[in-house]
Amino acid sequence: REPDAFRHDLACLQGQAVQADVSSYGAAQAYSHSLLDGAEAEFQLLNARGVSSQQRGIGRGALEATRSALITLDSALGVRLRREWR
Repeated sequence: REPDAFRHDLACLQGQAVQADVSSYGAAQAYSHSLLDGAEAEFQLLNARGVSSQQRGIGRGALEATRSALITLDSALGVRLRREWR
């Protein structure tokens, strides 16, 4: 169900926000990119072992969408977030 999936996504985002307790916007960006790099490495490892995400709708597409969202956020609000962080 869509509402359950949305609640799950919000819970995951909340957990990531708590883990990303950093002192600056730049550090938050770096942390987010490091999480994506780690996830990509895991996907590559799983793929090398024959585990594919083709049927599940996850994988590189989701990683690239998230990277694009971070770039868009930085372009749109990066200056303000750097200035107003904490």
